[in-house]
Formats: sequence, structure tokens, C-alpha cells
Amino acid sequence: MPVYAVTAAGLPSAVAKIVAENAALARYANIRKIKRVSLTAFCAAGLFFTAVSVPCAFIFVKISDNPDALLAVLTILPAILFGSVSCVLRGYYEGLRNMHPTAISQVIEAVAKLALGLLLTVFVLNMPSRDFAEIFGETSRLAVAAAAGVSGVTLSTAVAVIFLLIRGIFDDKFINAALDNTTQTAREILSPLLKTAVPIALGALVTNLTSLIDITTIIPSLKTAIGVSIEPFLPIMHGGVAKADLAPFIFGSFTGLAVTVFTLIPSFTNMFGKSALPLIAESVKQKANVSENVANVLFTAAAVAAPGGVGIALLSGEILGFLFPARQAETAVAALPLSVLGIAVIFLCISSALFTVLQAASRADIPLKIMLAGVAVKLVLNLTLVRIPEIGVTGAAISTLFCYILIFILSMVCTVKITRVKHIGFSLMAIAVSAALCGIAAKSAMEFLPIDNSILHLFVSIGIGGLIYAAALYLTQKKQLLKLLQSVN
Repeated sequence: MPVYAVTAAGLPSAVAKIVAENAALARYANIRKIKRVSLTAFCAAGLFFTAVSVPCAFIFVKISDNPDALLAVLTILPAILFGSVSCVLRGYYEGLRNMHPTAISQVIEAVAKLALGLLLTVFVLNMPSRDFAEIFGETSRLAVAAAAGVSGVTLSTAVAVIFLLIRGIFDDKFINAALDNTTQTAREILSPLLKTAVPIALGALVTNLTSLIDITTIIPSLKTAIGVSIEPFLPIMHGGVAKADLAPFIFGSFTGLAVTVFTLIPSFTNMFGKSALPLIAESVKQKANVSENVANVLFTAAAVAAPGGVGIALLSGEILGFLFPARQAETAVAALPLSVLGIAVIFLCISSALFTVLQAASRADIPLKIMLAGVAVKLVLNLTLVRIPEIGVTGAAISTLFCYILIFILSMVCTVKITRVKHIGFSLMAIAVSAALCGIAAKSAMEFLPIDNSILHLFVSIGIGGLIYAAALYLTQKKQLLKLLQSVN
């Protein structure tokens, strides 16, 4: 993931920004050349990083003391190349303010990942022993099955690339290069592209470091906490978990359940930032409506993230019970950390939108610096809080919350200073109040409505909270909502 982040994460934003700037000036021949140069350059970069990662895979599995993982790691590495190519093509379309190819290719990729990964895994697990031994020798069947499952990731990225390339054959004819004689050299295209892509990619690398911090600090810190006092962990042991397995079980519950739910809302709101980046880049280039467009982006991200985050915070146990009904022990561990992460997700989503604005304003260096500060806070608090037995893994969620609060504050200050955006403070306060009313309504419905079916009870409560939120937001932000609808149209 860190290598993938370096090669692919910054490409869609960088390509989209440069394509949007040229589209604003009707430089259609240049747009076509940007696509060709970007594909050539980053296909080469993807090949390079894939090749470099092969020897690193052997070192990685040795350090992690997991030799059976080698085949799976090697199998996923080509996804770096395919991911680089697909990111360039998606960024190209996003720069033209056409989100359909990105959306369709992501759906195709997800379906292919599921289908191919499952089919190949089942095939390996059901191979006759004689046939398996002839092909794979003494390699563990589970190691090969894991690699087969991971191959679904690699193959799905290849399928997405094929779709985007075929789509490009039919779409390029609509970019009429004959109307424009303005072209740049490859050097002139790559220079601004790299200036934008490299800081964003490094920022994505830093973002991956938060996960790396959890991986490297939570289990050792939990073992320290267990050594200090076993009493807070007794309920988990009563559920059938041995003392020796406590730390990895708690860590797995946190990352597998709480963090999984935590990432759902950002995966949705990030698309608002992607779709807004070309618009803001054009506004900056033309020096028109910058403040208004920035305000719309922040309002949209906050309006979507706030009720979702509050709902997760107040209904974490019920949501986990619905999503993972057969994993009661894990949901009991993950419920409290998820409540904290529910608040953190609001700051994360707004910060991501602010990062998009800064990138569109040609200040992609600022998010990198801000993320480094946030990661430092995350590391210090992880090492401090998780070691306290009464806090445990909830400390990792608290560190994430403070990490993104700091990132939000610094990002907001920088964005206001650079874009001169106005009147967003009152809108954010109105969203916060509306989201609080939403959460109170949903929690009250969950507590007092006499509905026996737990799933129906949860969805009715969410529905009531959603209606209260929509009504409150309409009453307080009617003008902003109408303005946003007009801008979308």
C-alpha cells in the first residue's frame, strides 16, 4: 500500500487539475497530449516500482516472520502498474468533469475483484492433492489459496484498465484537437504534473503511515496494558479468548470491524472532492467564483459526513450488530472505539475536501506538512493511551480523533488564508447543530420505540434521524442548499 500510494494516489488529482486548466482555455490538442505523456510516464513509473518491490517482498516477509505470505505479496505487486495506468485515465476524465468512467470502472473493478478472487480461491482449495503437488510442490495449500484470493485484486485492476482504454478509443473523438493549435512539449507537461502529483503522493504515503502506526504499536502496547492489569480485559477472556491471544484478538476486532465501518463514509465523500477539483482548478485559473466554489465543496462534504459520523458514534453497537451478527465478541470490543471514530470521520471528510481545495490552488505541499503533524500526534497518543489498561484499544481511536482534529484546524486556516472563502463558519455550525439533532432523534427512537425486530428498529431509527436532520438543515441553510442545487445544475 505505501508503494501503491506513491505511484498512484497523486495521479488522478494531478492529471485532473492540469486537464481542467487546459479545458478552461479550450486547449484541446494539449489535453490529448497530456493524456499520452501521462500514460507513458506513469506506466514506466508503475513498471519501475513493481520491479523494485519484488526483492523488497522477500525482505518484508522475512522481517514479519511470515514466509507463507510471500506468494500473496508477489501476486499483488502488478496491481501497482495497473493502478498507475487506471489512475491516469480516471484523472483525465475527471479533469473533463466526466465522473462516469471513474464510477463505472470502479464498479467493474469491485465486481471483478470479488468474482475472480473467490473463484480462484475455491478452485485452489478444491484441487486434488496429486494435481496440487505436481504444480506447487510442497508449498502450503493455504498460502497458494491466499495468493489466489489476492490475485483477484491484481486482475480486477487490469480489467479496469482494459475498460478505460476501450472507453478512451470512443471518447477521444469528442476532444476536437483540430480547433486548437496550442501544444506543449512533454517536458512542459510533466513539470507541472510532477509538481502536483509528488506532494499529493507523499501525502497519501503519510496517510498510510497512520495505519502502519496502528499495526506496529497497538499489539505491543496492548501487551503492556495486559501486563499492568488484566481486570479490564476479563470480559473478553470470559468470551473464550485466551490471555495469550488477547492482544491480537483486540487488534483484529478494532481494525477488522471498527476501522472498516469508519472508512465507509470517507470513501463516499471523497468523490465530492474529486468531482470538485476540476471546477476549483478552473476557477483559480480564471480567477472567478473561487470563494463560492470552495464554500460549496466544504458545505457538501460536511453536510454528508456530519450526520453519518454522529449516527455511527451514537449507534455503533447496533450498526456493528447488524453488519456482523455472528461476531458478538468482536463487536463488543469494537463498539466503543467505533463511537470515537464516528466523530473523527467528520473531521477526516472535511479535511479531505480542504486538501482537494489546496491541491486545486496549486498548494499540494501544504496537505503533506499538515499530515505529518497529524501523524506525529497519532504516534505519541497511540504509545501513551493504548498502554493504559482502562483505555486499551480505544486509545487508538482517540489518537485518530485528535489527529484529524488537528489536521482539520490547520487545513481550515490555510484554506481560508489562500482562497479567502467567506461565510462558511455559520454553515458548518448549522450542520453541526442539525447533525446533533439527528443523532438525538435516532438514539431516542432506538431507546423508546417498541419494535421487536432489531434490524427494522435500526433502520426506522436511522430514518427518523435522517428526516430530522433534513428538516433542520433546510430551515437553517435553505439559501445555501438552493445555491448548491443551482451550481450542480
